[in-house]
Amino acid sequence: MNVVLEHEKKLAEKALIKEKIVKYASKAFAQRGIRQVKMDELASEMSISKRTLYELFGDKESLLMEVLIHSHHEKIQKLEEVRQNADNVMQIIVAFYQYSIRQLEKTNIKFFEDLERYPRILEMIKGNKQLNDKKVMQFFQHGIEQGLFVEGLKPEIINFMFGEQMERVFHSDLMKRYTISQVFENTMMVMLRGISSAKGHEIIDKYLKEHAS
Repeated sequence: MNVVLEHEKKLAEKALIKEKIVKYASKAFAQRGIRQVKMDELASEMSISKRTLYELFGDKESLLMEVLIHSHHEKIQKLEEVRQNADNVMQIIVAFYQYSIRQLEKTNIKFFEDLERYPRILEMIKGNKQLNDKKVMQFFQHGIEQGLFVEGLKPEIINFMFGEQMERVFHSDLMKRYTISQVFENTMMVMLRGISSAKGHEIIDKYLKEHAS
């Protein structure tokens, strides 16, 4: 029995260390970019052995994968938290956009540029996006039913246009003159207002006024 308890204790300790590394690496990648964060330096900064780091993650790509999985789970939890406190779909959308903006304010553009070097990571992101797109289209459909968006809109088309516009903007020269969060905020607000009804505009303005930072 003692052997079993000792084994469980070691597993719990290992899980805590792994979680700590993922959270630290997440901030480091976001602030400096992925390429600038060296595994050996990461181990030194966290005062852990290189052996421990490599035993837990193997290489930087594996660590990055865990970081993105952790980030994805946090977004899902945030979305659920927002959903439980919202009275309508528009509040959920605006609140989640604000959350996304705050996250982007902490992120160096180099992070997104460096992601292009990891095909396996990009494939995972693509898979997550497909799942997220289904949820987003459901939100738009509910918003249409609630009279918050212009009648006749097709959720699939709107979602596609949002994604394509963001992709185009993020690869434009605007990124050299403005922060990621500024580009995201301006693009999303213009697009969201463009498809919203008068009722939707009122909710957007009221929510932004009540939650102004």
